[in-house]
Amino acid sequence: MADRKKTVKVLELVLDWKLWPRHEASKLDSTNLAKLRQILQDGKAFNSPIVVDATSLRVIDGFHRTRALLDVLGDDAETEVVLREYKDEVTMRMEAARFANNGSLQLTPKDRVHFALGMRRDHVPWPLIADALDMDVERIRKLTDGRSITTQDGTRIAVSAGAATLAEHLKGKKADTAQEHWGRTGNGNLPLMHARMLLNALRAYGAMEYDAQTMEVLTDLVAAIKEVLAKVKV
Repeated sequence: MADRKKTVKVLELVLDWKLWPRHEASKLDSTNLAKLRQILQDGKAFNSPIVVDATSLRVIDGFHRTRALLDVLGDDAETEVVLREYKDEVTMRMEAARFANNGSLQLTPKDRVHFALGMRRDHVPWPLIADALDMDVERIRKLTDGRSITTQDGTRIAVSAGAATLAEHLKGKKADTAQEHWGRTGNGNLPLMHARMLLNALRAYGAMEYDAQTMEVLTDLVAAIKEVLAKVKV
């Protein structure tokens, strides 16, 4: 069936986070959201309509626009949407990834790995995953292997570039508590960069507040460094 356009109440639209292809579930980009709010506050309209599943009204493309409409225009807000028929949820998730990857906020490598892992948990074949991400199969599989770790409960999760070394170290083995914490919380910066920043701050005496909390962290840091030095022979 061909796409149809229809004006609906924004409150009727469903933000199903299982269709959200990014790794930060239930979290929208604040900068993008602010830009969209400003467009509406200036009395303008969005360039493209929100795309939704015709049966369930679940949003396929337009999470940020949906939120901005409600924030600025309130519960009575209405908008034109594209109603599209999908044969199943996998097809919806694939299209959501395509829209996200071709929009103003393209999927990051961590987003791509997160999407791939979620699809694989539902037994979606690699060729379909690669197609949704506009990548070849070998490339997305290599990225997923190099940017994911296995948690203590056996779940594979995507990690940032800063934790890629940990993923290589584990090579499929389960992470321990500290490793899993780093995998979940580490950002895109390499740990050595943070270490150098801290070292520079410590050398520049007075660059930090030496309160009880700081001294406790530094004490833990000294112990951790000693432990690593005892394990590693350079």
